[in-house]
Amino acid sequence: MYLPLLILFIVLYLIVFRKAIWGIFDPLFVTVVMMGGAAFAVFSLWLNHWADTKYLISFCFTEICLIIGFFISTRFFTKQTYSNKINVLNVNQGFISIFSLIVNIMALALQFFIFSQLGIGLFKEGVNHVSIYDGFGFLKASQGGFSTVAFISFFYKKKLAILNRFDCVVFFILLLAIILSGSKSGILRPISIFFIVEYYFYRRTGKTIAHVKWYNLVILCTFPLLVIVILDNVDMFQAIILFGARLIGSGDIFVMGYNDDVIRHISANSSLQYILYPGWGSILKTIGFSITPPVVIGVDIYDYYYNAADAGPNARLNFLTYYFWGTLGGSFICFLIGYYIGYFRCKYGKYKHNMFVFFVSTILYISILSIISDLNIFLNDFFWTFAVFVVLYFIAQIVYKGITLPHE
Repeated sequence: MYLPLLILFIVLYLIVFRKAIWGIFDPLFVTVVMMGGAAFAVFSLWLNHWADTKYLISFCFTEICLIIGFFISTRFFTKQTYSNKINVLNVNQGFISIFSLIVNIMALALQFFIFSQLGIGLFKEGVNHVSIYDGFGFLKASQGGFSTVAFISFFYKKKLAILNRFDCVVFFILLLAIILSGSKSGILRPISIFFIVEYYFYRRTGKTIAHVKWYNLVILCTFPLLVIVILDNVDMFQAIILFGARLIGSGDIFVMGYNDDVIRHISANSSLQYILYPGWGSILKTIGFSITPPVVIGVDIYDYYYNAADAGPNARLNFLTYYFWGTLGGSFICFLIGYYIGYFRCKYGKYKHNMFVFFVSTILYISILSIISDLNIFLNDFFWTFAVFVVLYFIAQIVYKGITLPHE
């Protein structure tokens, strides 16, 4: 009964969003699949009397408002062809080359430092790709920022046909690092970045989006499966099942939080602190300020069940907004977030091009959908990646001017 119901929910969500999804590599595709999985989890809990009706009502209200906000802003957005008015790419290849060189060197240096100091997560017992950074959260955030900027830089230069061998070497080393970290879904990040950059250029130039050859796709999909085989000691078929469950099993926060009203035992009491701490709060704490970080909601719930605070489900937007603002307030927040997600997707690539704007908008595009799955992840991801890019951009500006000014 449950498998057909799960498939039904996912199919219904895909039908609703079918005109908004630009392709199977669009991050929205995975997001919509996970939304369907989450809705299935909530409905199943209510159907089996494991969750109060008020939770089902709050989920439906917040979910519907999120979707309405999204489609109002996009006006039922469909695939739009490019406009000749934006068919211009003003690029400074010299600066881009210097920038990418600095990014690649820094990303490699940080990755090798992490491996030398913390070890390789895939081969360490008793840890995962998150817990290995215990006490070194700054390194984890920085590494994610550097690798993301490096991947964007790689695909950007690829579209401009100015890649060099060092770019390719760094790209494959960073891919290997994702696998060695033990992350089961980390490989999805460079795949998403590839699609996003391709789509950006498509919207500006009208050139067909490059297709990933089927054998390359098979190779990429094999990586997370191999990680699961090694970490969970299962065969390849079981690994495929587990990976699929990972993609659709996004309703665990509802299963653990709604059941027996566990949501009432969450300790976080300040929405402002919870929202503002990721980023600036963690920086101030790192440099010595006495700041108490809020307990992450998913970790708090996990600790309630298992008396351990080293893991936890993602606090999905429906759950988070209901907890802090109730059904009505949460629905309003979800509407606004859905509206701005849809609005940004419509505007992506349809503005005057320069490298700085391209990188910032692409970083936001990569991160923005994670608001739906976990606001905390979005705030951390965007803040650190944006901060890394800005610092590297201005370093590259200084180096570039130092090289070019004497010759002018």
